Amino acid sequence: MIRRVFTLFLIMLFTVAAVFFLPAIVKADVSPAKGRHSMPATGNVKALAIRVGFKDYPLYTEEEDEEGNTVLKASEFCLTKDQITDRFSGTDPESASQYPYESLSAYYERSSYGKLNITLGDIVDFTSENTRDYYEEKEFGEKEIELMREILDGIKDEVDLSEYDSNNDGVADAVYIFYSEKPGPPTCKTFSPHCKSCADYNISLNGMKLTHFVMLGTDEKSTLMHETGHLLGLSDYYSRVIGEALFGTSDMMYDNSGDHCGFSKWILGWLTDENVIYLDKNDAGSAISLTTVDSLKCQGKKLAVLSNPKAEGPYNKYLLVEYVSAENDMADLIGGTFPEGFRIFKVDAEMSGGYFLKNNDHYETSLLQVLNHDYSSVYDSIFREGMEVTPFTDPSSAQADGTYTGFFLIDFNTGKNNSFKLDYKEKPPETTTSEEKETEKTVPEEKKGSESKGKRIRSADTGEEKSFYGYLIIIPIVLLYNLVLIYRKKVNTDGSGRR
Repeated sequence: MIRRVFTLFLIMLFTVAAVFFLPAIVKADVSPAKGRHSMPATGNVKALAIRVGFKDYPLYTEEEDEEGNTVLKASEFCLTKDQITDRFSGTDPESASQYPYESLSAYYERSSYGKLNITLGDIVDFTSENTRDYYEEKEFGEKEIELMREILDGIKDEVDLSEYDSNNDGVADAVYIFYSEKPGPPTCKTFSPHCKSCADYNISLNGMKLTHFVMLGTDEKSTLMHETGHLLGLSDYYSRVIGEALFGTSDMMYDNSGDHCGFSKWILGWLTDENVIYLDKNDAGSAISLTTVDSLKCQGKKLAVLSNPKAEGPYNKYLLVEYVSAENDMADLIGGTFPEGFRIFKVDAEMSGGYFLKNNDHYETSLLQVLNHDYSSVYDSIFREGMEVTPFTDPSSAQADGTYTGFFLIDFNTGKNNSFKLDYKEKPPETTTSEEKETEKTVPEEKKGSESKGKRIRSADTGEEKSFYGYLIIIPIVLLYNLVLIYRKKVNTDGSGRR
């Protein structure tokens, strides 16, 4: 009897734990946004660059010159100070030919419409007494935090981190680690390009906090620009899940190319409500004109938002339309010149606790889904004359979760008059037969898939969410079973005295 009661107690304890803690476990893996970053998106920002060598991959090697003197030669495994300066400021004469990625400063000045000015401050050296392999980890973990603490301790007398806090929030804006590479492709997460969030580790230097830092090797300039996007709080727009559909267009946070899209510019504050036109069914029949989102000037209406209350700003569910003109940062992309026309996004940017509830790991329930009329290349995300997006086309004007919007985007006009016509129709009456409805009831929601275009469970969360709801079903059954056993034991004991 005591054993049964104890078992029941454990099950009840597990039930409470499941109810309170499992929802946190199955929460989507979200990216920083809306204050979850270190670099301010506007103003004059100064970056700190730290070159890091190791016991076996130092920053310099000793060699003898022709006269027999020992001299230090820069290692081939780490960027030199001149190379780092060029990445930030475009000092190399060859940089101009690398446009639009000639320098971090020039790229973000254009993309932000002149609102963000990034300059390079100090470039300092640090060499660890440990080997490079000592810090290698297959997944992001404690080793790079240990390395970061060593670095800050080693440069504490050389650097005043408060000089790198442009908005006076007590947090260093932009810290970049350029580590020594070793031959061959990356073999671990520690030494691969990424932006590390370290806010939970209480890292500081002389009272100045460090909440994010970028890890880079000898990577291309565009990788530096991509990781800087993370310092600003932007998410990755690519999928980490093999087999998921592509983002479907070029973007600095997707394929390290092109400009930042209008959604990114909106949440960063480079575009404001003055540049956004909010549309609903009452605007049916209107011709909507947009100025190019990738131009140098922040003038006119650059974004059209369909069916989203203005009070919610970018943090809601809606369709987003922008016009790209192949100017500036979109002018020269991988594979050729980007075509001119409209791009349409399905946005699900609802937030909780300062975090997006969705990311782009799973296409059907993504943060930012680009409508693509062919999917054979990133250029098929451009809508031009003769194309349309309606509730009945593929892709359709439904929201990312399949919700009917009733919007018809037709009569696209590109060139001098960047416009489209908006139409609206109420949801048509239900046309499915009783037999089809009965079939729908018996098909699991995630099994309906593309046929229903309805709300789906994110594929990476499916197993976890199923297990969570499975527990909620199984636990009461187990509890009931144990209560029955206890009751039967009590009856048997009362009847015979022993069992």
